[in-house]
Amino acid sequence: MSLAAIASLVLTAIFGMPVLANKITPLVPPAMEKKFGEAIDKQLRPLLDTGDRGAAFQCGTAPAEAQGRKSLDKLVRQLEAAANSPYRARVEVVRRKQANAFALPGGHVYVFEGLLAKSETPDELAGVIAHEMGHVVHRDGTRAVLQSAGLSFLFGMMLGDFVGGGAVVIAAKTALSSSYSRHAEAAADSYSVELMKKIEADPKALAAVLSRIASDKDEGMALLRDHPETKDRIAAINKVTVEAPPMPLLTGAEWKALKAICASSPGDGHLDNQLKSPNQQKPSRQPKP
Repeated sequence: MSLAAIASLVLTAIFGMPVLANKITPLVPPAMEKKFGEAIDKQLRPLLDTGDRGAAFQCGTAPAEAQGRKSLDKLVRQLEAAANSPYRARVEVVRRKQANAFALPGGHVYVFEGLLAKSETPDELAGVIAHEMGHVVHRDGTRAVLQSAGLSFLFGMMLGDFVGGGAVVIAAKTALSSSYSRHAEAAADSYSVELMKKIEADPKALAAVLSRIASDKDEGMALLRDHPETKDRIAAINKVTVEAPPMPLLTGAEWKALKAICASSPGDGHLDNQLKSPNQQKPSRQPKP
């Protein structure tokens, strides 16, 4: 009977949770998603901040970077105003050299310093942020966590305490290592295109920065490995019809300040290969390729 019970749980985790996740995700209140996202962030931040910079890990906190933070806030406000979303986007640039960005459940968006360096226009950065906002609105992160953390997440949701459970550790690993499905990525791209149209910006800007990253020997291989449909995504975005010239999202001076938002310290450039397990006190310092 014990073996049968264990087998039942294993089969439920493997086959049942993906189906259950799709049904449960729309029922999770946004406020609970935000709470869960905050719990994930507490686990995630030490894994990203391998240089132990603390508050300085976030760009825009030093006095010399204040104008860059203002420019970023201006960019995000324009997207938020047009999105009309129940999720408030909390966007921050952090000192990591990879050209990457991702969103946590509830609206927290991480933009790596390396992605900002690859962005040549405010529209390109805005297109990426809009894409991540699409993942938040579509609840892709929450769905992925439900599929990976499974019953641990459900118990935490019922008890209202995510911090003390193992689900938040699994969720932090999921946020860093998982790739969304082709359908989810295409839907987030479409969201970005439509949101950029609403603010009269360049809807093809996302394709431009994706193409630039994909053409980079190192970053491109990682991007195409994680998202093998990237070339198809770029082609689909470039098919969008642009009806009028885009309006500038930032002035030249504001964009220059935003590009210098991490000026006070260089990025560390490596992501931990092994994420912290529940019984570890310190994250591994082994770099992730």
